[in-house]
Amino acid sequence: MSEILLKEMETVSIGSGKSEDRRHGARSFLLVDEQENLQVHDEADFVEKLGCVDVAGVKVLSIFGNTGDGKSHTLN
Repeated sequence: MSEILLKEMETVSIGSGKSEDRRHGARSFLLVDEQENLQVHDEADFVEKLGCVDVAGVKVLSIFGNTGDGKSHTLN
């Protein structure tokens, strides 16, 4: 991933503007890098990055595919 895009991702915040809040309990984070390497080490790391450690259950939906495979149609 380009250095510019990574820098832009750091500055985007959905919630409060505090950097501490963005680091813990962020609404988005890099899950897979440009070489398709998973960026979380285990389930606990994934849940912590989602910011929902105290929630009993978490549902996650990921749709991967090439252009024209119908990903948007699947989500609708």
